Amino acid sequence: KATVSVLNCTLTVLLPTIQTMGFEQPTLRQSEVAGTSVSYELLTQDGPCYDRAVAILAESFYSAEPLTGASGVTRASVEEFFAMLCPQMCDNGLSVVAVTEAGDVAGVFIANDFATPPPPATEAFVQANPEWGNIFAILDAVEEFMTQNCVPGGPKSVATPGIVCHQWCMAVAPEFGGRGIGGGLARAVISNAAGRGFVCSFAEATGAFSAKLLCRAGMDVREKWPYAEWAPEGVESPPFAAIQAPHDATRLLTVRHVE
Repeated sequence: KATVSVLNCTLTVLLPTIQTMGFEQPTLRQSEVAGTSVSYELLTQDGPCYDRAVAILAESFYSAEPLTGASGVTRASVEEFFAMLCPQMCDNGLSVVAVTEAGDVAGVFIANDFATPPPPATEAFVQANPEWGNIFAILDAVEEFMTQNCVPGGPKSVATPGIVCHQWCMAVAPEFGGRGIGGGLARAVISNAAGRGFVCSFAEATGAFSAKLLCRAGMDVREKWPYAEWAPEGVESPPFAAIQAPHDATRLLTVRHVE
């Protein structure tokens, strides 16, 4: 059940919530965030933001994610990955889109319940795209560590719905970068998980900027897997050793919502 997190922005402040569709709908007051008025809304598959949100994720993941760049994945495979993944991330009261007053999608952060099985097409995707193998391997290592060491109640509780929120991927549209939208998305997803009664949340931060953003949003680094050292079992050379600074490791970050 491997995943990838894409998180490269700065922090903003989440303000009060309003109730909608049975979930706590995160929103910002209609104030200026670096010159842009933004609200945070739940991601729904039949909503007007869905297609643009998926496109923003795919473009960011292909062009700016350290692991995909080092692995030589194709744009088509990235688009296929998000077309497979995103329907499962919708209508769950967790995933969020940032929408400007003009109706433009400025960013998106997808998350789900870690107890949810992966999409049915995942195995076929992995077999058809072997260049993704090392990406899934390092993220599997992170998730195994998280399962064994970071979940209240121990490994058995991981399979129980409503215990662990998995923060998958975040992306901000290039034209809205550097305005604090990424931090607002992170705070909104964390707030949603807490509001829905999850015990904890975790994320795999594959870049230095993502780790810094999540720490500012209230998460803690629990462990890291350095790119200069890590290799899958049975592989001699670290497959991600060529990744350039400041991206030096994949980090596991967690936050407790319930003590």
